[in-house]
Amino acid sequence: MFRLSAPLLTYLIPLLLFIPFIGQAQQKPSFIVKIGPLLSFSNQKDETSTTQFGQSSYTAGSLLRWHLTGAADLQLTEKISFQPEAGFWGGGYREVWKESGGGDRSTEIYKLRITYFRTSALGKMYVKDLDDLRFFALAGPYAQVALFGKAIATYREGGVSETEKEALTIGKNGDFPRFDAGFSIGGGLEKPFSFGVVTADLRYSLGLRDMSGSNDGLFSESAFRFNSIQVSLGFKLPQR
Repeated sequence: MFRLSAPLLTYLIPLLLFIPFIGQAQQKPSFIVKIGPLLSFSNQKDETSTTQFGQSSYTAGSLLRWHLTGAADLQLTEKISFQPEAGFWGGGYREVWKESGGGDRSTEIYKLRITYFRTSALGKMYVKDLDDLRFFALAGPYAQVALFGKAIATYREGGVSETEKEALTIGKNGDFPRFDAGFSIGGGLEKPFSFGVVTADLRYSLGLRDMSGSNDGLFSESAFRFNSIQVSLGFKLPQR
């Protein structure tokens, strides 16, 4: 029998936050479709070490991914609205290991790509109007569940390169945790046109869960968490 575990209930919070605002909306909600690129990365730090055999270095990098999402915009006051979102987000990170010694050099490049279904509960405040442009700030929690993933490893040594790809197993006993959660903050602008309203925003998302698979709780002491910077271009559908 399926049971709601404590971690799963945690990730349902953004959806549950949507309910109290339904009756507070001043008008029917507007619906927005958004798409855009994002840079996903971990908060691991670069490292360099030297031994009697040579030097090794670790460099943490980012991956270019995409997101596609839908949102409802519930206007609570003239300046404040509530914006729940749901859609697909790309996540992951890139890391490079280099070793040199005795005239030999080797490089290992790892890419971890995860595709998530994410829900967000964002508060939105209009901060300035400039002619027909409206500038806003937004912030709120998000939760996401991993749908599938892939690990890509590239080995280079002596002019020879080899690449291996492997599908990740997701879940409690797999290679990667299924659930993640965090907090997003950002800002953007809206501009009305005869055919509807175009929106654009820039957002930073801070992951709060240990993604190494060694701990089931939020705020783990592990340094392995996912963060991202994203740009969204959206279209607010006209109300009927």
